Amino acid sequence: MLRSILEKTATFFGYDDFSRCIHGVEDEILYARALNLLSHGKYSIYEPVEMGTDNKELFKNILGAFLGKYEFYHPEILAE
Repeated sequence: MLRSILEKTATFFGYDDFSRCIHGVEDEILYARALNLLSHGKYSIYEPVEMGTDNKELFKNILGAFLGKYEFYHPEILAE
């Protein structure tokens, strides 16, 4: 789902790759690799399996970096 959001954002901005949406953020290479690896297989939307704690934390970090780079209006989305 997160990769899909980045892909849609990349398309909106005219980028040819979703990783451009996280270009320049700390751990950019790690984040792009994680999104590529974890967007398929056992974490796929079509065969959902709960992520491990480490992967949940990684995805929170990726989302945080993405939201930090782009100032979208998202009231209380991260309040939890």
